[in-house]
Amino acid sequence: MVHISVRSLRVCGLLYLLVPVLIFVVGWSRGYVAVPLSLLMLYASGKAISSRSGDEGATISVPARQLALILGVLSLWVVLSGIGRYVWQNDDHYWRNAVFNDLILRDWPVSDGTHTLCYYFGFWLPAALVGKLFGSVAAANFALLVWSVLGMSLFYFLICAWLRSVKTGILLLLIFFSGIDLFGYLDFYLARHRVAELWPHLLTFPHIEWSTIPFQASSVTTLLFWVFNQSIPFFIGMMLLLPRGGWRYKPFVYSLLLLFSPFPFVGFAPAMLCQAIREARGEGLPAFIRQSLTVENLAAIGVVSLVGLFYLSNIAAGESGFRPPRAAYLFYLLTQYVVFFPFVLKDNYKDPLLWTLFATCLVFSLVNLGESTDFCMRTNIPFTLYLMLLVMKRLYVSGIGRRMKRLLVVVLVLGAVTPFFEIARTVRQTCHCVREREVCERRLTDRDSIFDEKLTGPNFLGRDDSLFNQYLLRR
Repeated sequence: MVHISVRSLRVCGLLYLLVPVLIFVVGWSRGYVAVPLSLLMLYASGKAISSRSGDEGATISVPARQLALILGVLSLWVVLSGIGRYVWQNDDHYWRNAVFNDLILRDWPVSDGTHTLCYYFGFWLPAALVGKLFGSVAAANFALLVWSVLGMSLFYFLICAWLRSVKTGILLLLIFFSGIDLFGYLDFYLARHRVAELWPHLLTFPHIEWSTIPFQASSVTTLLFWVFNQSIPFFIGMMLLLPRGGWRYKPFVYSLLLLFSPFPFVGFAPAMLCQAIREARGEGLPAFIRQSLTVENLAAIGVVSLVGLFYLSNIAAGESGFRPPRAAYLFYLLTQYVVFFPFVLKDNYKDPLLWTLFATCLVFSLVNLGESTDFCMRTNIPFTLYLMLLVMKRLYVSGIGRRMKRLLVVVLVLGAVTPFFEIARTVRQTCHCVREREVCERRLTDRDSIFDEKLTGPNFLGRDDSLFNQYLLRR
């Protein structure tokens, strides 16, 4: 039997977020910013690590053979996502591979002489540093795969710590939990094609979460296979922020997420505000204000200010506003979220975090920000994750009646089609690449740089005349 310390999991999770942010601060900002902010971050991390928490001494236990199986499945899952470029990759990897290449092969801060790289690239920095040290893109790709497996393993075991047990079923739910996308996709496809074409098309395992665009609640597998760089760090960060207590260090942990996951960061902001209000009510407002005047919170302000100014140098622009609610919006809410409410509300109808995240999702899903739909699709990640956690809790902690369990299994099986298609498509396309001796890696040009004309866009570029680039960017 292997015993895993919950405290050790939380420390590893904090360090997993801290290291890339430290690399960014040192590699992208001038010394008069990098030195004091790095020291503040190290001090805040040290205080957080040395602090006592409610789960002091708590452990979760798992048989060694089961642990090996779990780690093997987690590793295979991450490999199949395309991270590391060892299997076929989804289209979004065109841009992610190019950004990663530039972080490996170009000097930091990354620039083409006209524009700087301005993107949420924090997740790649440790692996890119390995690539620089070894002078090898292959070494960086392997390091990125290892870093990603470590991140998803931490996420899984932090969930197990939250549920107080390690079960293989939790891992299966993590991989295959999703809203029901199949019905919407069938309607979407049949409105444009003949019925006779449907079955051959489904055997190609298409990406079926586009049917209600711009509304989408991506499964964990979809997020891993398409936008891993912002998803994996947020998965870990949210699990560190969920347990009650320890408010003193939560703003600092939360601040670290901005470099990786700006949209989920915004989506979780109302939840952080809700926790702050509850803390202030419990401690009293004067005591809460005194406890908030800490070095840890100063470090949090410094991180958010620096990263925020970095993002403000981005040249992306576009119309912003609210989309009017329509049938697709209601269908999206029903099939992605409301369908799970009958199974979780019995134990959680008074949970302020559930309703805060749901309200945030209701509003932010209607917000149009810039040229893409990313704000709508990514600010709802916190609610999707929390709903998944509540379903896990109902199954493995509080218990569920036989009839409701059967209904839940039906819903879960219908939802599982989405992540199954993501996995099956990768396997199918990888087999095709091997059979045809094609390269699985998504590579659009020989340079494979984000500054290539076929890849670059305003959401990747920073202005030289921005406040960050003029006064804070390392020269």
